[in-house]
Amino acid sequence: MRIPMVIALIGALLIASSVHAQDYESVSIVAPVPETTVHDNNGNVSVKVAVTPALRPGDHFTLLLDGQAVASGSSRRFKLTSIDRGAHTLQVQVQAADGTILVSSQPVQFYMWEASRLFPGRAK
Repeated sequence: MRIPMVIALIGALLIASSVHAQDYESVSIVAPVPETTVHDNNGNVSVKVAVTPALRPGDHFTLLLDGQAVASGSSRRFKLTSIDRGAHTLQVQVQAADGTILVSSQPVQFYMWEASRLFPGRAK
């Protein structure tokens, strides 16, 4: 009689500990596409996130640019401004209200391009 009770308790503990982590199958950055060059002289980048299943109430996205948190919220779209030219890496995390990271995307590298006065013929 003790064995079924122990099995039931272990099952309940496993279910309780994995409920948060198992709710999200995936999160990814859909835009910009990996290895894309973004052409914007003001350094503006539009970021679009996909998550499966949908974001639960109380959870939020945290957007990382080059490893630093730059935006957060429940919207799947972010607008970054004043990004310097060059290579950058984006990553998104789904976090619980207490800050626990529930799932993270794979990093996405993109390149920021700005017109240069050094190459006036290329600024078209």
